[in-house]
Amino acid sequence: MEEKYNPHILIIEDSKDDFELYSRILGKIFTCEIEWHMFAESAIEPLKIKKYDLILLDYRLTSMNGLDFILKVNSMSLDLGCPVIALTGQGDENIAVKFMKLGVCDYIQKNQITFESLSSSIHNALESFHKKREVSKSREKFQVLIIENSKEDFQWYQDTLKQIFECEIDWHTSAQSAIESLRVKKYDLILLEYQLQGMNGLDCVRKIRSMNLAADCPIIVSTRHGNEDIAVEFMHLEVFEYIQKSHLSFESLLRSIYAALDAFYKKKLEKEKQADLSRFAHTIAHDLKSPLGRIAAYSKLISKKYNTMEFSYLQDIQEDVEYMTHFLNNLLLYIELGRSALEKTDIDLNKIVEQSMHNLELEIQEKNANIHVSSLPKMKGHRVALVQLFQNLIGNSIKFSRVNPVIEISAQIKNYNIIVTITDNGIGVDPQLTEEVFKPFIRVSSKNDIPGMGLGLALCKTITEQHQGTIEIIPRLEGGTKINIVFPDF
Repeated sequence: MEEKYNPHILIIEDSKDDFELYSRILGKIFTCEIEWHMFAESAIEPLKIKKYDLILLDYRLTSMNGLDFILKVNSMSLDLGCPVIALTGQGDENIAVKFMKLGVCDYIQKNQITFESLSSSIHNALESFHKKREVSKSREKFQVLIIENSKEDFQWYQDTLKQIFECEIDWHTSAQSAIESLRVKKYDLILLEYQLQGMNGLDCVRKIRSMNLAADCPIIVSTRHGNEDIAVEFMHLEVFEYIQKSHLSFESLLRSIYAALDAFYKKKLEKEKQADLSRFAHTIAHDLKSPLGRIAAYSKLISKKYNTMEFSYLQDIQEDVEYMTHFLNNLLLYIELGRSALEKTDIDLNKIVEQSMHNLELEIQEKNANIHVSSLPKMKGHRVALVQLFQNLIGNSIKFSRVNPVIEISAQIKNYNIIVTITDNGIGVDPQLTEEVFKPFIRVSSKNDIPGMGLGLALCKTITEQHQGTIEIIPRLEGGTKINIVFPDF
């Protein structure tokens, strides 16, 4: 039987009412052992012999305040071995900064404490503290890469970072030299200036992602002038924090770093879980193909010996087997494309679309589809995956059409992006489902007379993301569907 985790929590608080409030909230979060001290002095002796999982520390204590308590503990070389959350009746940014410099994970005002706020603060404190400990165990120092062309700003980052944790800092003034460094060295954190010379921060991140570099660390982007559109572009590239330099302070940088680390590790954990699921699904799908093949072979042999009615039953079996085999092949393709990075070469999108249309020749003839393709640009990509992407999208436009499909494919280059647009005159997509349909096993149409497995658009999303791009469906008032695919142009 798995042993239950019952955290041991130390509360240093001189108000009985506040202590009881914290105890009630903690009791709702998890089963825990709580030790209460009204005076900081009385809490020091237990710290010499006991280990705690969390400390809640009041700032305004009698005789020795919270800051003096932390300083006293540090002077005695006591390792608290757990995160500390400081609590105060009145907020003071200077005190907050002092607490953060001493390694306190969070500083919150008592009048803002609710179940949700304290629960969130505890969760973040525990997670960031343990991640920091993991990093310090795995490496002697926290490795930071700063890509910044201002010496003054770099100096401020360096001084501030060294107050937060023990770290080793590499400084590059150009994106290109930083990329070369990323080829040979692993970092725990990247601080990137947007307004770089030669190659700006956005192009730098695109280049890093296309080369599959810096996969093991979060990136924080700073800029002198905030721009919401650029911020969204960065978020699409999994940059977790985008901050204006005019808003930078010790506390804001500290919070941004912990927020970025927290978001990054959550994403990493989610990807690891997805990888486990994909391995499981791959094994199941692969193992099911073999018995399906035998069923198809045996039913074909048996069908030669029976009359018309019995033959029709066997034909139904064969059709079901073909459907399941096709389904498993698509599932395996979806899993394979999502499991590893794609090797990219120079690609002519005109030839990609041409090949996709060639693969759909029978469907195009059967529905008498008219497909108009404008001149398309070249890009870096994986040929087979991109053919599959356009084949799925053009195939959907044909399949979900009423009569005589009309499909238009065009592209434009804007803000260092290639935007490919596909429009059709089909049945369209419910505006409320434009994001939902990109999930696996979600059907565009609920009509049983339109075949499909709900994997086509999910596969398109995976292929697009493997090219550091985005894909979206835009509802059309005049009917039909418009799909925008955005690829980085570098």
